[in-house]
Amino acid sequence: MVVIRIYGMDTQNNIEIAGMFLLDYDPTAHDGYGSVTFTETFDQAKKFWTLEEAQTYVALVPHNRPLDDDGLPNRPLCAFTLEFVEMVTLH
Repeated sequence: MVVIRIYGMDTQNNIEIAGMFLLDYDPTAHDGYGSVTFTETFDQAKKFWTLEEAQTYVALVPHNRPLDDDGLPNRPLCAFTLEFVEMVTLH
């Protein structure tokens, strides 16, 4: 399993989010600018079965605003520095 750790600053809310985990993400919220919810706890973080699934989720392009002002695909979550953290389970 994989979780996503986020580094940086939520400048809209002036909140330091370095080291927090992704809890929820809606790329279509706020007219395609996206909405991200963070959590401090690993246990509450959104889980993905594979690294590829997590990468696909990060790259989601909202249908209601598919392009940024620069003409490139709009990927709101890519505004953050992200780390994909693989969970290791012992058997």
